[in-house]
Amino acid sequence: MAVYQRSFEPYAGPLTQPAWRFLVLVRYALRDLFKSKLFTVFMTVCLIYPLLSVFAIYLRHNADLLANLATAGIEIEEWMPIDETFFGVFMRVQGMLAFFLVLFSGPRLVSRDIANNGLPLYLCRPFSKTQYVAGKLGVLLILSSAVTWIPGLLLWALQTGLEGSAWGAANLRSAVALVIGSWVWMVVLGLFALAISAWVKWRPLAGFALLLIFFGGVFFARAVEILFNTNWGYVLDLHHTIRRIWADLFATPAPFFFGRPLDLPIWSAWVTLALLVAVSLYLLSRRIRAYEVIS
Repeated sequence: MAVYQRSFEPYAGPLTQPAWRFLVLVRYALRDLFKSKLFTVFMTVCLIYPLLSVFAIYLRHNADLLANLATAGIEIEEWMPIDETFFGVFMRVQGMLAFFLVLFSGPRLVSRDIANNGLPLYLCRPFSKTQYVAGKLGVLLILSSAVTWIPGLLLWALQTGLEGSAWGAANLRSAVALVIGSWVWMVVLGLFALAISAWVKWRPLAGFALLLIFFGGVFFARAVEILFNTNWGYVLDLHHTIRRIWADLFATPAPFFFGRPLDLPIWSAWVTLALLVAVSLYLLSRRIRAYEVIS
């Protein structure tokens, strides 16, 4: 058919509202991730500890078991208390699993678009850079939420339902700490992973860089401590920083490093994470653009 015989008409179907267009990226990215059997298996593994916690809460309120243990001289209330320490440990375990979820999925979210010159295809449409970053970040937030604050709140609600509203009122801080601690960790980790993905195109190298930043900070902090006899180097250790914030939120003891508690001022931990978020946003703003100038 000759070109002049073709008739082209604009799309006349329903349009997605501009405020929700970032969800298109979320939907397709999640579908792509769950095509991997390995990722699906790991996502399932991340839910094992919450299931074990459900079992622990059930045992804590099983009348027959309590009677048998009391007969044997075992006080389960002392052996397995459900308090802020219980939820603090839950946050640390699931927070670490959320890190590995981001490690598996984060490095390829932006790097593939940049490596294949896909950003112009996104940004030439009525789709802003903010929406693009929100869509990519939304993938990591959904995955991390599924293993952190959502199961944590379900555990808290289960314990409240079995123990009574008085327990819920007395331990409301744990529920608030679960939500705040999870979201702080998810946003910091998600933006940092996207920034690395935007600047490091090779996925294995991006994953190694994320591992190095997370686990390598303790060695740098230790070197600063030995050379200058100060603990302030630990503010640059992301692992210690987030654990310090979680300990403050749950009102539990400060995290131990090298066999001793390390109780740096809580404001220093918050400042470190705020700076990390600011640097990540700056790197994303420099890298996410519809064209590239080659000199």
